[in-house]
Amino acid sequence: MALGAQERLALKLEGYLQNSETWGFRAKATMGLALSANLGYALRYVVYEGLQVGKGIVVIMVVLMGAFSLGNMMSNTQAFAAGLVAAQKIHSTINRQSP
Repeated sequence: MALGAQERLALKLEGYLQNSETWGFRAKATMGLALSANLGYALRYVVYEGLQVGKGIVVIMVVLMGAFSLGNMMSNTQAFAAGLVAAQKIHSTINRQSP
């Protein structure tokens, strides 16, 4: 590319890749912690409360389904919040005083 833009863009992309790798690791670690906490929660009921193992598995599955549902909802909430911010910027542009 002209004027050394290729090297500059490659360095910029490398920064983005490192950032996404960090967030990917955090997401996987969080999911692992949530799964282990969920398993511990169900095992506590099986051991201490005398819950049947099958019902413990149902508890695990229900909590996981709820967590995934909330996770899917959060992306929609984030898009809605971004739309509100964009609408506020447009509204402030429309209502500003002319110079």
